[in-house]
Amino acid sequence: YGSWSGTLAYFHILMTSAETQITEDHQISFARFLIILIYFYLLYEINEINVS
Repeated sequence: YGSWSGTLAYFHILMTSAETQITEDHQISFARFLIILIYFYLLYEINEINVS
């Protein structure tokens, strides 16, 4: 859970910068953010399956 709080903090920084700077470059980084979010979610799901 410690890594999750750090990840959420990092995502919060990304989202905050999204509000202050909305450009095409930022849309690209937002898409990257979604990919990373899905990646972490799948990683979490796999870990849950391995634990149980």
